[in-house]
Amino acid sequence: MSEVNVRALYKQILRAAKHYPSSNRESLIEAIREEFRASKNLEGEKLKEKLRLAVFEKRRLEFWAQVVDKKDPRNLKKDSDIVVDL
Repeated sequence: MSEVNVRALYKQILRAAKHYPSSNRESLIEAIREEFRASKNLEGEKLKEKLRLAVFEKRRLEFWAQVVDKKDPRNLKKDSDIVVDL
């Protein structure tokens, strides 16, 4: 895996989480912050595994960011408006 800028990844995940369609969005954002704080001293394989998971979760959150109507987060976009990169 190429080198990951952890701070940039953290900011991207938080940005994507702001569009997650859930009434528990604030709890999700706080959990993300806590997970990054708890993982700040990891090294080696444990760090690589956490980063792989973080990148995966970022992609999942970005998917939801494009599915949700930003004007009204309670509404989902039509299927034809959604692009999925595989």
